[in-house]
This record gives sequence, structure tokens and C-alpha cells, in this order.
Amino acid sequence: MKTISKAQIAKIQEIIALAEELKYEFVTTYDGGTWPYVVDIQSIKVSKTGQFVTIDGGTGMNAYINKERYNVNDTDYWSGNGVRALNHALSAILKAYKKHK
Repeated sequence: MKTISKAQIAKIQEIIALAEELKYEFVTTYDGGTWPYVVDIQSIKVSKTGQFVTIDGGTGMNAYINKERYNVNDTDYWSGNGVRALNHALSAILKAYKKHK
């Protein structure tokens, strides 16, 4: 059984710090689309086993993430809630926060 990596933990810690710093800001990302999505991360939780990561985001149609649960053991390329999707989401969120800052 795989668990969350040190690199992913570092990204999560950086996102949490930036989310707290920019919580009253209007942060957006296009993430490959033509309409902006609102990046409003409320919390990121890692399960005790380190297998699951839950991201609680904003509400509404334009939220980048509402609430997603990722399984780091799911390595399927096309999986929407596997480790590849988690890495993409963390990178997009971190990039949006850094760009806004």
C-alpha cells in the first residue's frame, strides 16, 4: 500500500499556508479552460494511513474544487480521483496562489 509522498506533503503545507494568507483574496485559475475557476481552499486533510487526501474547497459552479477525495493507491492514468489527479490539483492550486501573491 502506497502512502502520500514527502513532496506531496510539502505542497500541501505550502498550500495551507498560502490559503490562510490569501483567504480574503479572490484567487482564480483557468487550468486549461477558457473560464476562470475560483480557488478557495478551506482545508486539506490526509487520512491516518496516508492513503487518502481530501480537499475541501469553495462552493458554487465556478469553484475549482468543491470537495474531492483522492486515493494515492489509484495509479490508473485516467482515474479522476487517483494520485495523478491529486498531483495535478495540488500543482494547479499552488500555481494559482503563487501567481496571485
